[in-house]
Amino acid sequence: RRAPVHTLAVGLVFIPIAIVAGLIQWLVSNAPVAGPIFATLAGERSLVWIGVITFAVPGGVIGYIAAILLVSAGMEMRDRTGRNPTAREVLHEARLRLRGTARSVALRALQITGLGISIVGIPWALKLLVETQLLTQVCVIEDRTGEDSRMRARALVRGAWMRVAAVSLLASTLPLLVAPLLAMPFLLLQMPVWVVNLIGAAFAAAVTPLAAIVMVLLYGDRVAEGLDSATPPARVGP
Repeated sequence: RRAPVHTLAVGLVFIPIAIVAGLIQWLVSNAPVAGPIFATLAGERSLVWIGVITFAVPGGVIGYIAAILLVSAGMEMRDRTGRNPTAREVLHEARLRLRGTARSVALRALQITGLGISIVGIPWALKLLVETQLLTQVCVIEDRTGEDSRMRARALVRGAWMRVAAVSLLASTLPLLVAPLLAMPFLLLQMPVWVVNLIGAAFAAAVTPLAAIVMVLLYGDRVAEGLDSATPPARVGP
């Protein structure tokens, strides 16, 4: 409420992601082989709904992580400088942390996906998924990358696995599930799927900053509780 420009900037990250997702969906639906199949299935409204979710959720995950990155960068700069950073400063800080954060998160995402596909590895995939909920915050606020960041995130979750899992589930439900569901009724108006995806992105833009703030505060709670002393501190800031 006190920083509406920052909040709006965090939420707007969903708009370009939704545009890219809509473009990909349009290309797939108009491809030589897939196009006729999509045209045949277009009459099945339930399949269209599934299609919206299929294209919206991956973009929602990326936007959700990007929002956490931006909020983490803003909070780190505020703690370091003692003032509220400008939106440009937050974007610059996030850009500096983007490459290392993307590598750490992408590797963990591949591990989780591989375990999930194997079926028998689903329990380990869920365990890693919860341990990853504080990974972006660790990468940005503590300037950690690679295995060091993943070990740190795991240490922060240790001893509060169920709490982190519950808060993460509630927070991620807003942008990843509620927003697409709110956009679903617009399918009844016979709107194109890409337009519905943009509407869903608008809903996500409104609620994702709140979810991101919750996740960064959860990280702060775990650090403040001092239950991670086994992991040595890293350099914070540039």
